[in-house]
Amino acid sequence: MPEMKEQLARAIEMSLTHEVEAELLYSKASQLDLDEDKKATLTLLAKEEAKHLEDLQEQFEDLIEELGLAERVSIEAIMADALPRVEEKLGRMGLRDLPYRDILELALKEERRAKDLYMLNASIFTQPELKQFFVMLAKEEEEHIRTLKALIHLVDKEIISPEQFPKP
Repeated sequence: MPEMKEQLARAIEMSLTHEVEAELLYSKASQLDLDEDKKATLTLLAKEEAKHLEDLQEQFEDLIEELGLAERVSIEAIMADALPRVEEKLGRMGLRDLPYRDILELALKEERRAKDLYMLNASIFTQPELKQFFVMLAKEEEEHIRTLKALIHLVDKEIISPEQFPKP
């Protein structure tokens, strides 16, 4: 595979892997023995990441086919590879003991990591369409960051409470 295509393949794979890991993290965490408020928040975050992953797959679909990467970037294969990392990470996080607000902060940290990843990918490529694509993904993550910051602000000001989220 020529170098540019290999770089693109790695960027696609990294992007999908990050989104899969985020969705798995939130969905697996929401299944833990947690209080209902934490479960509701994690379920909401998992649904958002699942939607983002679906959007990302649609955006990459033609490119994956064109580059012959269907097997390499199979979501099922990425999930199988990511699951042990996610389970290990969950074990370190201690979600049961974390206050509700800290869970939102963890989500905010994950979104910032995704944005940084996409901006790094944008800086690697010289092709304008690839740069633009990864900048667009970073902007989507920035929207998630703004949403989480606003949510944290509303919780801090006691304008909303976790009880107002839909229950799983």
